[in-house]
Amino acid sequence: MTIMGGINQFERELIRERCEEGIARAKAKGTKFGRRNALDPNQRRKVAQLHAKGATVRDLAADYEVGVATIMRAINGP
Repeated sequence: MTIMGGINQFERELIRERCEEGIARAKAKGTKFGRRNALDPNQRRKVAQLHAKGATVRDLAADYEVGVATIMRAINGP
């Protein structure tokens, strides 16, 4: 059992190294990881302007079909 455990641990380390190398190559190519933003930069700017003019966060969320937290992040910045 000890030998099998050692082999499994060695294999897992090899898999992790290959994954890290693949991620590093993808980042070098410019690949972005993670979820896409619900609002593009122009929409974020527009939301901030509308809120400054008096639009409510709930109304903006309904207009752009996103959550209230997304609107708050657009207003407060990254």
